[in-house]
Amino acid sequence: MLSAEENLGRAEDSLSPHSTLPTSDDVKRRHDFRAAIHLSARPRQDQPEALHGVKFGSHRLWTLSHDVTHPVRELYGCENVVLATRTLDETRGDVSVQLQRVESVNAMDMKLGQDYAGAPNKNGCPSSISYSRDLLSGMSMDEARELMSLYCEAFDPSESSAQALAPLFIRVAPPETTEASYVGVLGHVRDGAKIFVSHNVATKGWVSQEPAEDSSQLPSLQDVVEDYQLFSGNTQETALRNVVQARYDILRESLFKTTSDAPMSSIVMNAEWENADKVLGAPPPLARMTLRVKSVYGEIDAENNIPTSALRDQLLRLVEWDRARTEDDWSPPTRGTSGSNMDGRITPNTVDEWLKDIKEEGFTARATSSDSNDTTFDLDASQTLPPRQDLDFAERFWLFTQGTTTCREDILMALNVLIEELETGKLQPMVNKSNHCSFARVIRDCYKLLRMQTAPDFDEQKESISRTFDYWLEQPLELMVETGIWKLKRDYCFHLLSNELASWEELDGYIDAALPLEDQVTRLRRLHRVVELLSLVKANVLQMPVEAMRMLIQSSLRYYFHEASAVSSEGEEMGNIDPTTTVVYNLALPRFASAGYKALSGMVAGFEPSSWKMTTAPVAAAAHKGSKPTDVTTTYPTYTVQFDRSDTLADDVPYVTGAAVGSVEFEEQQLEALTERMLRQGSNKWRMLVATAVAC
Repeated sequence: MLSAEENLGRAEDSLSPHSTLPTSDDVKRRHDFRAAIHLSARPRQDQPEALHGVKFGSHRLWTLSHDVTHPVRELYGCENVVLATRTLDETRGDVSVQLQRVESVNAMDMKLGQDYAGAPNKNGCPSSISYSRDLLSGMSMDEARELMSLYCEAFDPSESSAQALAPLFIRVAPPETTEASYVGVLGHVRDGAKIFVSHNVATKGWVSQEPAEDSSQLPSLQDVVEDYQLFSGNTQETALRNVVQARYDILRESLFKTTSDAPMSSIVMNAEWENADKVLGAPPPLARMTLRVKSVYGEIDAENNIPTSALRDQLLRLVEWDRARTEDDWSPPTRGTSGSNMDGRITPNTVDEWLKDIKEEGFTARATSSDSNDTTFDLDASQTLPPRQDLDFAERFWLFTQGTTTCREDILMALNVLIEELETGKLQPMVNKSNHCSFARVIRDCYKLLRMQTAPDFDEQKESISRTFDYWLEQPLELMVETGIWKLKRDYCFHLLSNELASWEELDGYIDAALPLEDQVTRLRRLHRVVELLSLVKANVLQMPVEAMRMLIQSSLRYYFHEASAVSSEGEEMGNIDPTTTVVYNLALPRFASAGYKALSGMVAGFEPSSWKMTTAPVAAAAHKGSKPTDVTTTYPTYTVQFDRSDTLADDVPYVTGAAVGSVEFEEQQLEALTERMLRQGSNKWRMLVATAVAC
């Protein structure tokens, strides 16, 4: 590792502007360099969700904004970054790489009683970069020095912060050096003078607790301190301060997932504290902990949303029926649904048998899961969200029809049999007293009719019920949609209220029966995503503090309700968020609380850190706490050591060879790389990185 003086000498050679007067060619090149950077940062109407690599000679320049994740940004904490790579094909002009953007909700800023402001969360990292070889191709060290020198010449200290050049980081080709992955330079103005900060990111190979052929010994904390002293050139007993950031993957995406695959849900616990007692040490009880939950819609990520799969199937059928109701055209896709017959059709006998079972039960309320005396631990995922047991007749009839009918004729057949039973009084089912849908009201009217056969208005009441039955047979889907809405409202409220995570007041906007049916269905789709979030966290985070869970759920309720209820001045609905959109939630767990400590203890006991980063600087640097990272690095050399389960800087995307995408060779290389990644991350090994920053 080079000392600060050696770094300074080499940086002055490569970063200092030329002492000779600039020629017209030099001025033009600086102008073209600045223009290429600003062009790469400019959003384009034809590709708003993309990174743009602007060609500059044999290189490409990319601007990564604050909301785009990249390992370099995570190492140094810079807001905007200019990334330089080598052009793979010099005959091509500018290229674009698609961004994968997700919604981000900062639950930490959503206090009780506060409305969701709808502003994007800058700390939520809502965008990730799709795979591209253009972003991974490195250049020689000589080319990198030339670009850094050009950056220094083009940096103008008189410019405003909005126009100033962002830090430049350059991808270095592995054949040129066995250590450097990125080198960079950052321009800064202090007291009217230009100051440049030299950055270097070096990979140190794989390390482990027990050395092996493919890994070296994990360094001790004293080793890191000595390396910092050698780097900074200060061998005195200067008081040092280190800040540690650790990431624990509680629910991680599949090791065999590539960037081209559908997104998957994940849960990450981030911990931050000061003054570690050892390398890869566990966080202390007072560590700052943040939970980051990525919730992917269950139809996209079925594997992590098994407990809500039954509710999702019912919701999809409800959406399907509501669409057919409004469009008067029902051509449902053929799909297997639990409870359906083998041939996909029902008969009057099927309905009769179902009604017979109802009568034999006497329709007594069934015991809920809390009434059971069984204390054994059940690994069934459905126990995360035990189904509601107190279904009334209307809800059970809806479940029966949605699981067995495939067309309008099937529903009409079931209704005809049911209407005959109700009209003759052979069936007298029970409905919940709070059920005010038309189905429940007519069932109650049938009760009354049987008890008022001598009343003067008996014929009138009977005719009224007959007209209602006739209307149902003309518009069966309207009846089924209304009943399905009632049933799912009770399900979702049951899960949120029984866990004491929401109040009726907070759910009122989602269950407003005065809204048109299509609006009620839309809000149910959003409420379903809230319940999916509850299920995801409950199934994977052990000993989650109740207050933290409540804050997480309430932030999700506010987020979806804000989007669902926003209207323009003309009264048109503006909340156009797609309920299937992936959403990332960021939540700070309570400090100085026993519940938070239990969550931290359980996390540390059950998981090894996926990433562990420690930044070392003199204690005097703590005076800059809260300042930008550049304010610290321009005054004090900083030394960061990071340990990762995977090499995020070099081979985070496993297939980086020249094989054609889709070819047999490509598939073989991809499978081999993914298998190696799985074996490597499954072992007790970490990729060691060292990142330094020193003012020149």
